[in-house]
Amino acid sequence: MHHEFRVSISDCPNACSRPQIANIGLIGAARPEISDAPCTGCGACVAACRESAIDLKDADTGPVIDYDKCLACRKCCKVCPCGTLREGQRGWRILIGGKLGRHPRLGMELEGIFLKDKAIAVVEKCVDHYMTYTVEGERFGDVIDRIGIDALEVKGS
Repeated sequence: MHHEFRVSISDCPNACSRPQIANIGLIGAARPEISDAPCTGCGACVAACRESAIDLKDADTGPVIDYDKCLACRKCCKVCPCGTLREGQRGWRILIGGKLGRHPRLGMELEGIFLKDKAIAVVEKCVDHYMTYTVEGERFGDVIDRIGIDALEVKGS
């Protein structure tokens, strides 16, 4: 049925939109961090970041990451030739309440990156919340709108 509860998992940050339109979507993520390796100022990280989350004023100060813009996609880490940028915390970004149909909506992203055990616990909590509060097959996003997201009490690290 079109209103069955759906969970989508993707390791790619682009995710082909599935996690964004599922009741619960998980997207693989790794937050970049700056290592002790000196920056050469090549600008590869700036060019790789499609979110404009990295600024590079000069090689002496190295890259500056705006974590509010960063999607934790790892692209900057993969292209850094000198190892200044490296993968930090790995886990999952979690989006909830997405759907397609007559009234489409993208899932709301929960704050933080969730490690495996915490991500599983969040999925279980969301399913329990849905099963407890759904009325006549309403979608998870509608339950969240009606009951509120604070009732879930979930936050990543």
